[in-house]
Amino acid sequence: MARLQAPSNVTVLGECVADAFTDLARSGPGELALRALPGGGPANTAVALARLGTPTRSLGRFSTDAFGTLFRARLSDSGVT
Repeated sequence: MARLQAPSNVTVLGECVADAFTDLARSGPGELALRALPGGGPANTAVALARLGTPTRSLGRFSTDAFGTLFRARLSDSGVT
């Protein structure tokens, strides 16, 4: 039986999404502060593969707003190109 080998590199195609949670410590009367954490199945897969040492890149488009910056930084900081 042939033994499977790890891929030499992986390209992940898919979305990045943000999960929003209430931040009661920063909320006040009449306002609700939210904490946004980057994620999404494809983005999380790319991060996990890169952190395990597999050369990984993400194929997709990012906005130029705060969310795009957040997603781009998370992938880059984890070693995803």
